[in-house]
Amino acid sequence: MVRVLTRETDDRSESLISALFQPLGGQTWHGLSGRRYTHTIYKLVGCPAPVTANWVLVRRSESGHFEALATGYTKSEVASVNLADIRHQAARIGATEVHLDQSFDGERDNARVASEIAQVEGLEHRVT
Repeated sequence: MVRVLTRETDDRSESLISALFQPLGGQTWHGLSGRRYTHTIYKLVGCPAPVTANWVLVRRSESGHFEALATGYTKSEVASVNLADIRHQAARIGATEVHLDQSFDGERDNARVASEIAQVEGLEHRVT
C-alpha cells in the first residue's frame, strides 16, 4: 500500500505569510545629480533576496515618518548572501524597512545610485 503525504494548511497562516512578503509601496529617493530613483518598500523580514540592487535602510516611526539610516548596494552574485548582509546591517542600526531598487544591472551603477542618495540624505559615512 502506498501512502501519500499531504500537508494541511491553514488559510489564515498562508495569507499572513503572503502579506509579510508583499511590497508596502514605493518611495522615490533623489540623487545628487537630480535624478529620481524609485525603490520598492519591504518590511525587513519580508525583503526578497536580490542579486543586483541598491538599497536604503529606513526606520519608520509609529506615526509613519521615516528616517534613512544607510544606503548600499549588493556585492555578491549569491542572492542569499546579499539578503543576509542587508538584514545584518539593518539589525545593527535599527532599521525596520528596506527600500530596494533592482532596476540597474551592474554593481557600478548600483554603487553610484547608493552614493548619490547618501550624499543627499547626509549618509556619506553610511554607504556600504
